[in-house]
Amino acid sequence: MRRCCAGCLLILAGCGLCPGAEPAPAPATLAILRDEASPYFDGLIGELKEELAVLAGNEWALTILEGPDWMADGDPARARTLL
Repeated sequence: MRRCCAGCLLILAGCGLCPGAEPAPAPATLAILRDEASPYFDGLIGELKEELAVLAGNEWALTILEGPDWMADGDPARARTLL
């Protein structure tokens, strides 16, 4: 009987049904679309990412899309395409 109960507890803990198990963070994706490179906005975006990480905590698994692939380079049509 003890082995059966211990086995059930291990199964429950492994699948997240045990009351003490924390749920996995929910995925969330954020894209940072920029018109052009700017040292000023580099700093703001860095601060934004830090704050989002704090706010997300263990509840959200953030993926931030950014970089050259997300530069509109002053082209409104490219910005619309990226969005």
